[in-house]
Amino acid sequence: MGASAVTVRWTPSRDYARGSPALADLLPDIHTPMQIIAGRRDTAVPPVNSEFLHERLPRSKLDILDARHFTWEDAADECAALVTSWWSGGYATTGSAAAR
Repeated sequence: MGASAVTVRWTPSRDYARGSPALADLLPDIHTPMQIIAGRRDTAVPPVNSEFLHERLPRSKLDILDARHFTWEDAADECAALVTSWWSGGYATTGSAAAR
């Protein structure tokens, strides 16, 4: 079975669901483990966008921190711990979205 390529024009948006409708259909086919870290108080890219991705990416992990857009600055210790855990093998335990 050969691989197929799909090109989607994606424009950054504050609302992924309305801004890039083709994105929703493609996400379930991405099986690469994904760590999603969002800021609860992010007004540039609201957390609903991270939830949208998490609900559709079958091997994603979502952490919403008490931070604004720059989570790595606002919640540096917590963000660093999440990334370190992910790099240390946490990605291997990320299950499917259907199991959530």
